[in-house]
Amino acid sequence: MDDGRVVFIGGALPGDTVLARVKIEKKRHALADLVEVIEPSDDRRPSPCAQSGHCGGCPWISLDYDVGLWWKRNITQELLSRIGKTPASVSPCERSPEQLHYRSRVRLLVSVSGESVALGFRRPKSHGLAPVDQCPAANDSVNTIMNQLSQYLNHDTELARKIREVRVEAIKGNGRIAFYFRDKPSKAEMDRIASAITSVNGVVGLWKNRSVESGDLTLSTPTAGGGSLLFGHASFSQVNPSVNLLLTDEVRRMAGLSEGKTGLDLFCGMGNFTLALGMNGSAMTGIDNSPEAIEYAMTNRARLKVSATGFTCQNALEAARELARHGLEFDAVVIDPPRGGAQKFAPTITALAKSKIIYISCDPPSLARDAAELHEHGFDLHQVKPFDMFPQTAHVEIAALFQRR
Repeated sequence: MDDGRVVFIGGALPGDTVLARVKIEKKRHALADLVEVIEPSDDRRPSPCAQSGHCGGCPWISLDYDVGLWWKRNITQELLSRIGKTPASVSPCERSPEQLHYRSRVRLLVSVSGESVALGFRRPKSHGLAPVDQCPAANDSVNTIMNQLSQYLNHDTELARKIREVRVEAIKGNGRIAFYFRDKPSKAEMDRIASAITSVNGVVGLWKNRSVESGDLTLSTPTAGGGSLLFGHASFSQVNPSVNLLLTDEVRRMAGLSEGKTGLDLFCGMGNFTLALGMNGSAMTGIDNSPEAIEYAMTNRARLKVSATGFTCQNALEAARELARHGLEFDAVVIDPPRGGAQKFAPTITALAKSKIIYISCDPPSLARDAAELHEHGFDLHQVKPFDMFPQTAHVEIAALFQRR
């Protein structure tokens, strides 16, 4: 825009010349709808997906992969400079080992018309459904489950009418399904689904903050050192396990912790970073507000024999303030907040960190805003490493290292 704000245009690719209509104006950016592609980018390629343009899941699937990586780095650099006023150099975006078939989790709408049931993704800028049989972004196990689930629901349309959405997850052949119901599900219904869909170990029906479970809902994802982390259906996990391993290795490198050092992991989940950092012998503390995630974190600690690690179930920000009030300090603080970031939390984080803060972000604007606050409280941004956690999209995962001046 004329005032320097970035405009995000849904449906356009980097390098396209387009006509767009601004629909939402915010303080630092604007959102616009694509009206017409006047001149397509030279970096466009044939899409490997039949639903390309109809499904909102992979808007960059028609963009050359390496060009997409360049843009992710460039966008990160620009936002840190413009919003964060931070002139840090951004490393090239780390490639995903799998450009397609990388997703371990998809969320699908359920639509019933007469006696026909369709599963699919939400259309761009719409509540409508784009039907899918197979998704090229999802791994083979997820696609197998989707196929079996579609067949089952088409034979039980009465049950299908009760379901709004489903979340399908699978890693290394182990799978589960979470159903979001309009009406309360029964245990018998869940048992019947679990028995019929042989490609999953367990299913759960969710309705008004209640759950009905059948089978084993625990999955495992690879972690540092060749081990694995167990996690439940209500625990957060990265959607791209291969890139998560690369990200974890980078966090370990940035932290540089060893025996005799201490670390704090805020929003620790099932111990993704906490336990990987603790494998070097450092004393780690992990905090998260999810009882299930903390329960799995403690289970994972015992399985991996990472003894010098403790976990607390508490709101991460409130717990951090409490630790700061008691004057505790850590050699490194790792923070992996929700998409909105950790606005106005810089005084607490910087009080807890002796020398290093490693900030994990899936939202460059939030990271840029928080980088400016951390700088004001004595921490400079030294390293920025983007990761292609979400190939075929504009999204990027970032590991940023801040060091005390």
